[in-house]
Amino acid sequence: MSTVYITREDSGLYKKGERLIVKQGKKKVGDIPLVKVDQVVVFGDASISGALISLLLKANVPISYLSYYGKYKGRLVPEYSKNSLLRIEQFKACNDDAFCLKFAKRIVEGKLTNMRTLVMRDTRGDRSKEVDRVLDKMKYMIEKVDSGDCIDVVRGYEGIGSRYYFSIFNSVLSDEFEFKKRTRRPPKDPINCLLSFGYTLLLNDVLAALYLVGFDPYIGCFHSNQYGKPSLALDLMEEFRPVIVDSVIKTMVNKGMIGQDGFENKYGTVNMKDKVRNLFLEQYEQRLRTEFTHPIFKYKVNWRRCLELQARLLSKVMMGEIEEYPPLVVR
Repeated sequence: MSTVYITREDSGLYKKGERLIVKQGKKKVGDIPLVKVDQVVVFGDASISGALISLLLKANVPISYLSYYGKYKGRLVPEYSKNSLLRIEQFKACNDDAFCLKFAKRIVEGKLTNMRTLVMRDTRGDRSKEVDRVLDKMKYMIEKVDSGDCIDVVRGYEGIGSRYYFSIFNSVLSDEFEFKKRTRRPPKDPINCLLSFGYTLLLNDVLAALYLVGFDPYIGCFHSNQYGKPSLALDLMEEFRPVIVDSVIKTMVNKGMIGQDGFENKYGTVNMKDKVRNLFLEQYEQRLRTEFTHPIFKYKVNWRRCLELQARLLSKVMMGEIEEYPPLVVR
């Protein structure tokens, strides 16, 4: 199973029996069996026929809409999960300060631990004193997380730990690209452009996992609940940011797959060109299909399946079947 991305604005997606037909203008450029599709992502003004929308929703395949440059716009989802009992427990848990604090600590520990582990991997055998100092600071911050007595304190530890991580992110990238700090709205350089785009894709996949399990993704614990903000999806994706998106970026940069000429600066905002965007989508999907041994279940899974498994573990916590949420931590 995989995601179908429609990126060209002159493209259309149509139904033919139980197959998805991709056309550019009147030319057929793709023919995909429905059974091989788990979601469809449409960029910009690319079109999708009404008949195909009906078929996809009937087959429980969600459709997501992103802007041309990857900003999330919305999604069409199949009939809502019938697991209303889970959502009742979710609403209770997300209104319980003690539960929210406990869950927040676990996801922040997971995120910062994964960040630190990846830096240690990437600098093994060639680690500067500055990187060593930052790794020590990150370790200290991870150890501090459990002492946080409220959500705001834990958010502070997460913010400081993330700043430490990004302060040395440039040291694990090739010399062609320079990364100084994280900038979001708008991204000021190619690496920030890739990070923002990748995190949008990851958020979309976490949303799909939460809907599948039966959650309301707009009611969370760690991220503040605001109108239109998918707080629970943002909560769950934290531990996956470094191991999925950041890993894809390092692979593309350090293997010379992309260069500065793949980006353009318009009015202070850096955007990627079509070739880079399409290559990123390929590498992102390849990463999601990569298998590893799950540290809790001890069997082979890929990263896409892991998103669902972590959502199911969270559901077990909220239903009282296990005591606390175990974040996905890599070694």
